Amino acid sequence: MFHSTVLPALIFLLTPAQDGAEPQQAVTQDRWQAELQAIDAEHRPGLEFLLEHMPPADRANLSTELVVENVEYAYKAWKEAPWHKSVS
Repeated sequence: MFHSTVLPALIFLLTPAQDGAEPQQAVTQDRWQAELQAIDAEHRPGLEFLLEHMPPADRANLSTELVVENVEYAYKAWKEAPWHKSVS
């Protein structure tokens, strides 16, 4: 599947340097849940995959906007790739 082959690379690319400061876990969970509800239904599996496999520090420190934007670009690149139909 697309999200199991391409999106793991986003985890690596989006991992920031750690500064040791983490927001409250409940607030972090709430903002990601809000993004899961707001994202295009077609892109939701990719974001869910990232959140399930993302280190907790990344979930706390990465901006939701950055991750969602990169998920959208990943799906766009996948759809425009000549090999699109051979990878699901």
